[in-house]
Amino acid sequence: MKITRKQLRRIIRESFEWTPEMKSKWKDTMDVDRQNVERVHGVGRINPDVVYDQLGQTMQANMYDGETYLDFAMEAIIEHDNYPAAVNAILEALWIDDIPVAADEALEVLLMDVQDEDDLAGAIAEWVPRYWKVNAQGRIMGRK
Repeated sequence: MKITRKQLRRIIRESFEWTPEMKSKWKDTMDVDRQNVERVHGVGRINPDVVYDQLGQTMQANMYDGETYLDFAMEAIIEHDNYPAAVNAILEALWIDDIPVAADEALEVLLMDVQDEDDLAGAIAEWVPRYWKVNAQGRIMGRK
């Protein structure tokens, strides 16, 4: 006699009743497994607050003393259409020094539609997970 998958699921479901302790243990196990997967593979998105925090830092270059990466990038995009300079500022703010081939060009394309700071953070949040693993806190963990 053959038992189909659907029948087997029904039999298991009927024979197995969950106690509250079992439910909590299962949930805890799944949470730990999910966290392990996120730690290894990344969650696939970056927290916009992390982007704002990183871009809000002051630049370390002498000629831009006191200016934030966000101000420099927005000025380069809006006033000068200097997308390579904006990309360099963003990479420096996010502490990214080794980028994949054509990643900077992909970011330049996204920056062409930026009108304000929120657009900039959104473009960066969209671009980062394409090339880097991101942990549960929205921090970059390494290249994919």
